[in-house]
Amino acid sequence: MNDSEPLGYMLLGNLDLSKRRYDQAISEGQRAVALAPSSTEGYFWLARILVYSGRPTEAVVAAQKGVRLNPRNPVLCLTQLGLAYLSMGRFKEARSIFEETLAKVPNQPAGYMLKAIADVELGRNDDARAEAAEVLRLSPHYSLATWQQAYPLKDPSVRDRWLADLRKAGLK
Repeated sequence: MNDSEPLGYMLLGNLDLSKRRYDQAISEGQRAVALAPSSTEGYFWLARILVYSGRPTEAVVAAQKGVRLNPRNPVLCLTQLGLAYLSMGRFKEARSIFEETLAKVPNQPAGYMLKAIADVELGRNDDARAEAAEVLRLSPHYSLATWQQAYPLKDPSVRDRWLADLRKAGLK
């Protein structure tokens, strides 16, 4: 791959992330944004990689940059910002972001699932159960086994806590 192909680095970063090669994924994501510093998608992928790699503070910076680059359609980067806040224990801020993204894209099961995690952490268990019901309405075959594949969290304590939150919300 030559250096004029930032999309290739984004894809490689995502592949490395799915294979839980976190350091390689971060390198690929950083390379993509270095090659295309005005690419919202690059900052989305970098923020995603950083969140799952256990570096939420850096993910906040990347996600915020992506939002600034594309303020008319910030949903993808906002979702990563919410995930970073969730990882940092900033549950009210995360919940607020998930509400904002769901207002823009209401048929997104992941948004309801993430909001359910924030709700459990905030002691809003009835709200969490309502969010889980919405996940199942939109995606009837949703399972926590599938969730573990889609959310390759490096930190087992975060992964286990979020899984427990989702179970408490009523997902299986």
